[in-house]
Amino acid sequence: REQMHDAKEVTRKALAGFLRVTPEEIVITRNTSESNNLVSSGLDLKAGDEVLLTDQEHAGGRCCWEQKAARFGIKLNFVNLPRPPASVDEVVDRFTKALTPRTRVLAFSHITSPTGLVLPHGQGGGAGGLSPPSVSTDLDGLAATPRCCGW
Repeated sequence: REQMHDAKEVTRKALAGFLRVTPEEIVITRNTSESNNLVSSGLDLKAGDEVLLTDQEHAGGRCCWEQKAARFGIKLNFVNLPRPPASVDEVVDRFTKALTPRTRVLAFSHITSPTGLVLPHGQGGGAGGLSPPSVSTDLDGLAATPRCCGW
């Protein structure tokens, strides 16, 4: 265990340097499902707040939000992804139309589980990406923007 802890700390420091954040801002979990649970449990959402997911989320990325909805009254909205999409714009348009003033979280996989569709997030707003142009996808200074990565 001690060796694993030391290896995790070395990795955490290396990741922090790469992402330009402090090591204290990096959490290494056992798997993506655990990471998704930490994020959903850690966000202070109120009844009526909305989370936007896709209809192609793996259970590990969906069930934590379903549990939070059942316990706290948040609303889950789902983007129905085309199989296959005609274009990136079609996917972005579906997300754009699903956003409401109550949307607080976008929780979706970069690569969907059932079809392997690669979603165009982190590439800026408009055609080609799901991140609004006013939102930085650089982690520096985004302590309130958790990212879950898994392979």
